[in-house]
Amino acid sequence: MQQAIIDRIETTRQQVTDWRTDQLDDLQERHKALVKQGEAALHNGKGTLRNLEANTLESARDLLSWASDTLGPRASFLKRGREALDEALVALRSGHSATLPVVDFDQLSIKKILPFLHDLNSAELRTLKAYETRNKARKTLLSELTHLIEAASATPAEA
Repeated sequence: MQQAIIDRIETTRQQVTDWRTDQLDDLQERHKALVKQGEAALHNGKGTLRNLEANTLESARDLLSWASDTLGPRASFLKRGREALDEALVALRSGHSATLPVVDFDQLSIKKILPFLHDLNSAELRTLKAYETRNKARKTLLSELTHLIEAASATPAEA
């Protein structure tokens, strides 16, 4: 009789231990899922904030362009402001994948990225180059971006 009680206690103890282990495993999985969701939300929030900042800089640049057009030759000093805002936009947009001019840039192969590049302006190409330099640094892509940036900057000089 005592052995039956001891066996029953051991069986119950093992069941409680197994249940506790299962619960702990479940909690750890939920924790990992919540952390992943939190990281995704943070990433999306940073991207949204960068987009808002970029929109603000673009509005300021557009305002400077309007002022320059309105003032004519007397507004040559505004050109430096527009150029500074363009560079600030490149730096801002190259800091987060959500603000890049090519959607899912990080997930695309070079072969899939190249066709998009010919439709981009110089600032967008510089943005991609700065981002690529800091991230994957794919030599073929960096070389093509450099070539296209040089071609884009040579085009206005020839006109």
